[in-house]
Amino acid sequence: MTREEWINDIEDLGDLRTWCIDNGVFEDTMYDIYDDYEVDDEINDDVANCGDSWSCLRDYLNDIPTGYNWYRRDGSFDYVGLVRGDFLNLKQEVLDYLDNYGGFFDDEEEEEESASFDAPGPDAEEVEAEPDLEAPEFNAEILCQIGEININVIVNSRPPEPEEAPESEPVAEQGFDAPDELCDLIPLF
Repeated sequence: MTREEWINDIEDLGDLRTWCIDNGVFEDTMYDIYDDYEVDDEINDDVANCGDSWSCLRDYLNDIPTGYNWYRRDGSFDYVGLVRGDFLNLKQEVLDYLDNYGGFFDDEEEEEESASFDAPGPDAEEVEAEPDLEAPEFNAEILCQIGEININVIVNSRPPEPEEAPESEPVAEQGFDAPDELCDLIPLF
């Protein structure tokens, strides 16, 4: 198993706890983590072993958080509800330990090299060629012609002005030379 596979495979606290106990890593920490069903048994054991009065027992039970999927036991009647951030922190601690002490992960480079010598299996995905991301060349003269066509379409598609409105000069007579000024405005790549 590579480091990347381990990171992808460990998706929740249950996966992390199972992996750690099976591989003898962080066992003491993982034995103190319980899911919401297992914590009931632990609390029942605490109640059975409690030698305090019923009022103390009531106070202990009222202090236990509820509504979590996972709990960490810090002592008798001392439970902490765990959230996603706690899982991510614990996963990072385990990963740091595995990185520092080595020997748990296969070398990723060796796996990549051996994979290149193997024929692809039936589940192998075909790799699509990446598109050429080089910018195409633009011809400024063609862009100016396109701009001239667009301006002519806009000028010629204007609705006729009402008779009461004073006549205005056509665009060309106002000193607007569409193709040349448009060419100056179009950025060249």
